[in-house]
Amino acid sequence: MYSYKSVLPHAKARLEYVNASYKDLCAVCDNIRYLSAQDAVQFLVLVSKMLIPVYYRHWNKKLGSRRELKGKKGRYPQKAAKYVLKTLRSALANAEEKGLDITTLVVAHAAANKKTSYPRLAPKGRRMRADLTFSRIEIVLEERPELVRLNKKEKTKVADVQNVQNVQNKKTDHIEEGAGSHVSKGQKTEKKDSASDNQQTQ
Repeated sequence: MYSYKSVLPHAKARLEYVNASYKDLCAVCDNIRYLSAQDAVQFLVLVSKMLIPVYYRHWNKKLGSRRELKGKKGRYPQKAAKYVLKTLRSALANAEEKGLDITTLVVAHAAANKKTSYPRLAPKGRRMRADLTFSRIEIVLEERPELVRLNKKEKTKVADVQNVQNVQNKKTDHIEEGAGSHVSKGQKTEKKDSASDNQQTQ
């Protein structure tokens, strides 16, 4: 079950048994939370290419500071960003299937948790134990009413502009038709006068 329940129109996605550090996954999810879906995708693509760092609020002991983060601590969790990006794209696909407007979607919930741990021992030498830990990722996208309202206003503005252009085009067509009909009437009167002059000469 998802830990986040939404009343607004939403779409969900979850990825189970992720072979990545849940601490890195939590940091990545923390950075995309409350962003728009399109901005979150761009951010994760840049992180997966190691172009921008991720800010770590927790688990940042002895972690280096980054100039891009204005002196805050961070790193480049490339593997975790790829898994979160996969989950986010799955949520976007579910939103399209439901008929939601992608431009108005916001990452309302993004979280990662420790799933299961399996004990592992060294194959030879000193018997050191290192557990294999799996994680899970869950993302919920919401359609926010304020963004829907703004999107509708933009659409109405575009429709109003198109209506004004159509009215102007109709007016110009009507003026051209009137001018053509006026010329044709003048030509008809000239033809009648020339015909009457020819009859008088005869």
